[in-house]
Amino acid sequence: MHPVIIFFLALFLILLLTARFRLHPFLSLILVSVFTGILAGEPLSTVEAITKGLGSVFSRFAIIITCGSVIGILLQSTGGMSLIASDIIRFSRNPLLALNLFGFLFSVPLMCYILAYVIFIPITKELAARLDDPLISTATALALGAVASFNLVYPSPVVISAAGELSAALTGFLSWDFLLQFRFPLQVTFMPDGLEKLNSKAFLIE
Repeated sequence: MHPVIIFFLALFLILLLTARFRLHPFLSLILVSVFTGILAGEPLSTVEAITKGLGSVFSRFAIIITCGSVIGILLQSTGGMSLIASDIIRFSRNPLLALNLFGFLFSVPLMCYILAYVIFIPITKELAARLDDPLISTATALALGAVASFNLVYPSPVVISAAGELSAALTGFLSWDFLLQFRFPLQVTFMPDGLEKLNSKAFLIE
């Protein structure tokens, strides 16, 4: 089977398993990885690639994400999360935009947009309760900022890798990045009305 067909089939299966059947993303990725290896005719090397890949990911991010989770739990238990939420509401005219900026500013220094999301997700829950907004609105605002920063701001590894793969000059590449970054605060400003119609919380970290 052609590699492009296998690629799109794998994407479709991941979306189907996670969105339609609500299978955990980790299990979905493992199952689809094995299925992709079988279609490519290399089942044995696929198992080896999966174990090496998981080992690499865990060695790089497991401790960082665990520490971020512990920080969030400590802030929650000591009342610090409530204080932060109160300050955001008091000093910001648009709390969702403030959350978006939190994710944007902390994603690159932490070198992981997932870690920025994990650290600040308790704040999004507190803000959602204070503002009587759906949790999906506050969580999406945070996620958009974190993803935009990590994927579009130099010296993020994503930007450097993308520029290298495309053989693009960093100056021109960064100018387009700079323009694209303005989309996300605008989306956060105008998105609450649409997100309030959604009831699904399947992809939020509980």
